[in-house]
Amino acid sequence: MSRRAPNEPPHAIDLHVGERIRTRRMLLGMGQEKLAQSIGVTFQQVQKYEKGYNRVSASRLYEIANVLGVAVAFFFEGAPQANTTGDPMHETKNIKVVHLFNQLKPHTQEHVVALMKAIATGDRASPAAMPAE
Repeated sequence: MSRRAPNEPPHAIDLHVGERIRTRRMLLGMGQEKLAQSIGVTFQQVQKYEKGYNRVSASRLYEIANVLGVAVAFFFEGAPQANTTGDPMHETKNIKVVHLFNQLKPHTQEHVVALMKAIATGDRASPAAMPAE
């Protein structure tokens, strides 16, 4: 588990996940002790998770989700957006395009690249601009 420096404030995602755990637990009328017992930790540890002081590992979050009857994604709904530093590979649509592109035959990939280049540059794709088969 990643630890923060003593004077470092909790990460925004840790605070958000903790708040979502607390909210769901309370909606179910479940105490911290019951949640703690169900996942094999102390109630103090649940308090630290809920306040964002301790990060929740992936496996522990999976256990918490099962006990609280939600999908793991529930804990990230409405979370502050991650800084992807503009990396287009983090966008789902781009991942899908790459996956589909890799399924094409090499000569078809060349045609797709030429077409995309023509569209991106605003040029009309002419047969001369297309690679030969």
